[in-house]
Amino acid sequence: MILLQLDLVPGCVVVEAGTGSGSLTHALIRRVRPHGHVYTFDFHDHRAKVAQEEFQEHGLADFVTARHRDVLAEGFGDDLKEKADAVFLDLPKPWTGVPHAVAAIKNDGGRFCSFSPCIEQVQRTCLTLEQQGFQDISTMEVLQSEIKVSRKTVPVRDLSFLKHKGSENPVEEKPSSEKTYVVGTWPHSTPGHTGYLTVATLPPSFIRRKLKLTKSEECNGNPIEEDKNLDEAMAVDENKF
Repeated sequence: MILLQLDLVPGCVVVEAGTGSGSLTHALIRRVRPHGHVYTFDFHDHRAKVAQEEFQEHGLADFVTARHRDVLAEGFGDDLKEKADAVFLDLPKPWTGVPHAVAAIKNDGGRFCSFSPCIEQVQRTCLTLEQQGFQDISTMEVLQSEIKVSRKTVPVRDLSFLKHKGSENPVEEKPSSEKTYVVGTWPHSTPGHTGYLTVATLPPSFIRRKLKLTKSEECNGNPIEEDKNLDEAMAVDENKF
């Protein structure tokens, strides 16, 4: 689901904060190689080193870089400024990392996704995403639920005798037959903790500037004189599309 929501294709550059076991990182690598790259960060130095060693052992070192860094405090670094097609956050305070995600995403725009176990985290993240100019913000609940598949046999009564109910000639009622169905049943309760994926789109930079200018005009209640330099920058960005 995360790979789908991030719109990843081979060649994409992905920034991940919260390497952990590296399970998601492996999936990201498989999606963006052979020409893409994954930059993954972890707050714990040991985890970052172990992850990089594991990527090396699996022959994936050319497609991933694991770094030890406090992303919430330091961001992703100047070398990743405007380099990423997508950013994924698995952090305690993802809303704090949203401005760093904006700095890392390309001028052409990109996708954002964060995982949070608590709805309060989601609320603050969504508010920050809106403030930072993200659009199409949505949240989905993710909780593994086992569906039990089985075969159920039920009796099927033959009601053809009803067609001749008004007839003078009595029609004997036939015995019921049986029919088997394949059915799926959900558990009444699922153990474990739920989680939420919040996804959003960061528009291209020239669109963000236009939206910011429009919002500023609306707040002031009167037109703002257009900045020639801004118009020229927008024209340059628009020519890319």
